[in-house]
Amino acid sequence: MYKIIENFKTEKTQKRLVLFCVSLVVCFGAVYINLYLGINIVYTHLFYLPILIAGIWFYKKVLFLGAFFGFLHIILDFIEKGQVFPDVLLRIAVIMLFSATLRYLSGLIAMREGQISIERQTLANLVKSIGDGVIAVDLDMKITEINEVAERIIGWTHEESIGRHLSDVFLLSHECEEYEVDNPVEEVLRTGEVCYMSNHAVLTNREGRRINVEDSASPIKNLFGEITGVVIVFRDVTERKAQRDRIKFVSHHDILTGLYNRRFMEEIIEQIDKECNYPLTIAMGDLNNLKLINDAFGHLEGDKAIKAFGSIISQNVRDEDLVVRWGGDEFLILMPSTTPGEASVVINRIENDCARKEMPNGYLSVSFGISTKNSECGGIWEIFKRAEDKMYRKKLNESPSVRSKTIRMAMNTLFEK
Repeated sequence: MYKIIENFKTEKTQKRLVLFCVSLVVCFGAVYINLYLGINIVYTHLFYLPILIAGIWFYKKVLFLGAFFGFLHIILDFIEKGQVFPDVLLRIAVIMLFSATLRYLSGLIAMREGQISIERQTLANLVKSIGDGVIAVDLDMKITEINEVAERIIGWTHEESIGRHLSDVFLLSHECEEYEVDNPVEEVLRTGEVCYMSNHAVLTNREGRRINVEDSASPIKNLFGEITGVVIVFRDVTERKAQRDRIKFVSHHDILTGLYNRRFMEEIIEQIDKECNYPLTIAMGDLNNLKLINDAFGHLEGDKAIKAFGSIISQNVRDEDLVVRWGGDEFLILMPSTTPGEASVVINRIENDCARKEMPNGYLSVSFGISTKNSECGGIWEIFKRAEDKMYRKKLNESPSVRSKTIRMAMNTLFEK
């Protein structure tokens, strides 16, 4: 790449030298025609042409060139008239003043170009060292610049990307396939404002890997405020999103069973309490013998009983039902569009599965209470309280037999050891 640039510079310089030499040939040709062919041509005005060209492209030599043509003007005037008149000296002074002015202005321009070059290099180094991916495109959405971070994320090299359409290398979609994301570049070109993408944007790279990204697009404007392109800044947030999802999962789920926890239930229950879900049935379940299992066999066995109870509930409910570990050994089931009779069938199935469940130590004995909300009258927490009261009454009735059976099993286990 650098070799091509250097060759271009050399060719450009050669063209400038050719044009400069042509201007010299024109000047000396005019002098020859005037002196030797006798055709009157005001050749001194042509001396400004090579001086002007030198001032633009070879400004460091312009004073020398002005002095050369001034001295040449004296010689030619002496040859032609036999002496040097004051007006010739005045014209020489004008040539030198023109050369000096051109040298000064060209020097200022060259200095400013040097500053711009340094600023561009600094900007280029900054873009390369920045931790985010950067892609610049023109108004046709053709890529004009890309940094190393962007190369690593999208899987396309700098040489492969330059000149390509953005859609060829930067494929954005929503993490949920049924949704779409707006093209940030098109949005910037339409509004002229900075565009920020949603937290659900996914970039598909060259290898087909889906990467969660956060990005923004900003307009590139010239000195007149006209948009000349768009720059996209984006970063890979896959790991951060996974960590955020884990934190969200933990905050809404019970660690032991993997079911929703009480916090999630309290956040979501008002959204479930809607007319479209009536009749809404709540079932509250409880392990009758958890304390005895913990006391007789240890808390690890008690945890196994809780997990087994939660697993049996999850296996017997519908996808639209919500199962929550309410706390301790209590579980809550929210069943939208479910009558008490339909809910009783599900609860009987759960109780039978618990009774048949083989446990290393102890057994599963559960009690359930059911209550249903059929209209918007009354609060959802009243229904919850009625289900809880029914559960506790059933648990009190079954506690003596459960206690006796659990104690017998504990004694048998101790004697076996």
